[in-house]
Parts: sequence; structure tokens; C-alpha cells
Amino acid sequence: MSACSRSFCSRSRVLLPVLWGLVCAGCVLRQPDSAAPDQLPLPLMAPGAVVVEIVFVSIDPAAADLEQELWQQADEQIIPTARRRQLALHGLRCGLVGARPPEALVALYQRSRQSMDVPAGSAVVPFENLVHRQRRMQLRHEQRREIVMPGDPLPELQLELHEEPPRQLSLQQARGLLAIRGYLQPDGAVRIELTPEIQHGSARPRWRGDHVQGRWQWLSEQEREVLRDLVMSATLGPGQTLLVSCDGSGEELGHHFFTRTLIDGKKRNLLLIRLAQTQLDGVFRERQIVEPLVSHPE
Repeated sequence: MSACSRSFCSRSRVLLPVLWGLVCAGCVLRQPDSAAPDQLPLPLMAPGAVVVEIVFVSIDPAAADLEQELWQQADEQIIPTARRRQLALHGLRCGLVGARPPEALVALYQRSRQSMDVPAGSAVVPFENLVHRQRRMQLRHEQRREIVMPGDPLPELQLELHEEPPRQLSLQQARGLLAIRGYLQPDGAVRIELTPEIQHGSARPRWRGDHVQGRWQWLSEQEREVLRDLVMSATLGPGQTLLVSCDGSGEELGHHFFTRTLIDGKKRNLLLIRLAQTQLDGVFRERQIVEPLVSHPE
């Protein structure tokens, strides 16, 4: 055997164990993820944005006890006392529940899913009723979005505002909405600000500035009555839910926003705003551990 052959054999005896060890170390089979197919990673969002779930729960008179139980468990102290009194004068109330929904809220949601809200004088469920039931909305920091109240515009709205001094409003083709803004906090929480507004009159083209995107938009829209004295503001942590509805019965602003006359009688709407996804999701854990309020379609 030549010197070259002996040198190659000796080197092979040294290198083969090393190569075999590297191959074995690099060929460890990856264990399949035990997560269910519906637990896919949350999609990446634009910087400075969060996602909230918007859900309308329809409450019939037979569920009044469940509604009362829910408000007893909700934290209404998040709103300052003076503002709570002002909201109560206008038939509005607002509260906060934790990441685990109370049993009363779950029961109300299940009842609402089983009901079909058909307006009085109609034989079918309008498509907009299904659209307004639940949706996901992405909010950028300080961006203004709108939550339009379900139902048709009122041909004429007579309303008294308990301000200093009091005001009487007489509006045509009026529809209520809540302008929503999100203010992102460094710890992952979001301060949600809701401003009641009333669209009324005929739509007219006009310019509107968007300071978040830095542009002007040419829009066709109605006149707006902005009620800045009734702004509701609350800080939500991941999974927490803000409740907004009307209080009792009457002809105040809140009742025009949240009460509807349906084929099976009058019902109140309960608005749920849940912080579903933030920029910090996935930083400290592999997947979201808070169960969604809105269940996946079967």
C-alpha cells in the first residue's frame, strides 16, 4: 500500500466519527406542534396598532335578570363620578369586565346568537343586522373609527341634552354612532375613547382631514352632532371587555342608540368592545392564551 493510501485511510478513521456525530446532531426530528388547526399564530399587525372585537348582544325583556347580574359584576368605577352622572342623565352606562367573561355575559351572548332580530313590519332579517353582530377592527394609535348603531335612521329625532344650558335637538334622518379612538400604552394596554355622535340630514360632499395618515379625503356624508360632554374613556388590558348600553327605559339619548323595536317586541343592544390583540402578543408566550369572546364558526 502506498503512502498516500495509508494517509487517506488514517484520516478517514479520524473524520468518519466526527462526520457521523454531526449528521446525528443535525437530523433530530422536529416534534409536531400539538396545537389544534384553529390555533394558528396571530398575524403580524402594522406598527402602533391593536385589534378589538366589536360585538352587539341583543337582550330581550325575559333576560332582564341576566342583564342586571352582569352589571353587578361589571366595574363602572372606571368612569369618573361626574361623568357617570352625566351619562346616566342621557340614559347611558359603561363598565368593564375581566379577561374571563362572567357567566351572565356568556349566557346573554348565547341567547343573542339564537335569536333573529327582525324589525317590526319586516319578514326577513336585514343583512346589516348580521354584519353588525360581530366584527374585528384594527385601531392605529389615535386613529378615528366608527361603530354605527344597528337599525334604520330615525325620520325625526326630538332630543333634550342636559347641558349647561340645556339644549333641544330636532334632527331628521338621524342615526347614532360611537366614534372610537385607541391610545396605545407602553405596557400593552390601550385607552379606548368613545364619543357619541349623531349623523343627520342629507349627505353632502365635503373635505375631511386625517391627521393620522396625513391626508385630506373628499367624502359624501351627513352633518354630525358631536357630543363631547359624553365621552367615555377606559383603559383595557389584553382580553378585557368594555360594556356600553342604555339604562332603564325612557326617551333619552342612550335609548335611541341602544333600543330597537323588533317583530317580537322591544330589545336593548349591549355593545362589547374587547381588546383581542396587541403589539406585545407573542413576546412572552408562544400563542394567545385568552379565549376569544366570539367563537369560531362551525
